[in-house]
Amino acid sequence: MNDLLRPQVVRKTHRGEISWAGERYALEALGNFHGKQVRVAYDVRDSSRIWVRTMAGEMIGEAKLNGNSSDYIAPSIIEQGYVKQAKGQFKQTVAKLESLTGKRVELVAEPVVDYSQAQLTAARQHAVRLAAPSHDQFKLPSDSMSRYRLWQRLNARQQAGESLSEEEALWHQHYPKHPDYQAIRRVFEHAMPAR
Repeated sequence: MNDLLRPQVVRKTHRGEISWAGERYALEALGNFHGKQVRVAYDVRDSSRIWVRTMAGEMIGEAKLNGNSSDYIAPSIIEQGYVKQAKGQFKQTVAKLESLTGKRVELVAEPVVDYSQAQLTAARQHAVRLAAPSHDQFKLPSDSMSRYRLWQRLNARQQAGESLSEEEALWHQHYPKHPDYQAIRRVFEHAMPAR
């Protein structure tokens, strides 16, 4: 069903390959169809392969993008070449800087800090504490009435002489300026005389 819905074009084969959309697709079975026209079905979202049929509609196979290509040089040799090239470019850059400034240029790497095992362990433990959600952490409720009740509880604690955490004290100080607090307080003040 999918094959029937794919767009198709007619292309000529050349030594087991088909050129289409600026790319080369290879299929070993196409060697028997050298120089002949074939129908090529393709997926507009996936250019990694095409489906090849004879002009009569018989399936020949699935041709892969760059299916015949391989690296001429082993990757490790290529990687070594990149490293060598980078070193050469670095030397050329230093030479240009020296000729521009007229002075000898030395690039100094940042010093490597060698931490003790105890320092590393302490740093890891601190990172875990920071990443883990604390149960003692100050959290604001999501609705306005719960926030108002939380302010009242904090206010009662403060009136009783209990100390608040830095976050609690800061929020307790600023929340009375919030419109939610003022609206809820007016409602309670209006309801109290009615009782």
